[in-house]
Amino acid sequence: MKISILLFIFSLSHLSAQTTKSIMAEVQLDSLVSSVEELTGEKPSDNFGTIPNRNTSSGRTSAFMYLEQRLKDYGIESKIDNYRTVGYNVVGTQKGTKYPDSLFIICAHYDSVDDFCADDNASGTSAVLEAARVLSQYKFDYTIVYALWDEEEGGLIGSSNYARAANRNGDKIAGVLNMDMIGYDGNGDFLFEVHIGNTPKNDRMANKVAEVLDKSNFKLEQSVQIPGTNRSDHASFWAYNYPAILVTEGFFNDDFNPAYHSSDDKLSLMRLEYYHQISQLVIGTMSELAVLSNPTSVESSFDITFDVYPNPTTDIIYLKKKANIEINDISIYNMTGSAQLTTLPSINITKVDVANLPSGFYLLIVNTEDKLYSKTFIKL
Repeated sequence: MKISILLFIFSLSHLSAQTTKSIMAEVQLDSLVSSVEELTGEKPSDNFGTIPNRNTSSGRTSAFMYLEQRLKDYGIESKIDNYRTVGYNVVGTQKGTKYPDSLFIICAHYDSVDDFCADDNASGTSAVLEAARVLSQYKFDYTIVYALWDEEEGGLIGSSNYARAANRNGDKIAGVLNMDMIGYDGNGDFLFEVHIGNTPKNDRMANKVAEVLDKSNFKLEQSVQIPGTNRSDHASFWAYNYPAILVTEGFFNDDFNPAYHSSDDKLSLMRLEYYHQISQLVIGTMSELAVLSNPTSVESSFDITFDVYPNPTTDIIYLKKKANIEINDISIYNMTGSAQLTTLPSINITKVDVANLPSGFYLLIVNTEDKLYSKTFIKL
């Protein structure tokens, strides 16, 4: 039984790796560069002309209208979050097929302090647009939110308003991937940073970034910063204990963009191969966090036979039988195939205490007389 379960987990992991590689291969550098050029005003967009800047009210108005339309062009339900008179977040939502109320957010701020500002932060904004272009072609178990924040430069105002409202409304935010300045690599070492704070909830996402990086052939080197900086929009979510990480260039590794917060911050200073690979990595990571829906997978037969809830969970997970089926036992494995616990079912509903498990992805295996059923779940 142990061998069959390990082979089963391996087959799921192999399929996931191949799909992630395919998704990352769809991330196109020319698409990223074109978006940066349009956001910085280095070239006009087809429908909105030249965006004059992103540091004045009129310039940011042009920018948010452009961004909203770009998301709509990909078939994503989009809206302007006009949280105050001169504040405009752009929020696109791609509903999950299984857990539509659980959200993974991929985000960046689009405002700036001067003209151009390609690295800060047309780079992150364009990567969110590219994520929308690529991921909108797929269905995911969890909802993906594509968020573009206003007024980060004024003190994280746009993202703080969103996070505060989410907390007030009881929104289930499973994780936030924030990109801020991801295009400059002056010394060519391809090092990037992941800032994770002090909470174990963020380790899962940082580990997922590392896991996806290991599947690639990128030149990138990951440097995890604990606790890291609170000077970008991920910190708005830290304030409400939502899992969130920042992906950025060499902020603490002596390779910071010398054109920071100036009109010299142009596309010509960005190392495009580095920028492309970080964008691919983050988009691939989001695809794994949100869990690609596969109607032919073994989990589809699981859903016909069982209910598992809540997912994600913090302490307890429930398994409820939908069919008259005899269960031998229920086991939980981590994604390396190591057994974490085994329990025997009650008549209809089994309550499994997972509070002591580290944050991460797990595989729940239901062993019946003639078949193994599996279900992935997230422990926050």
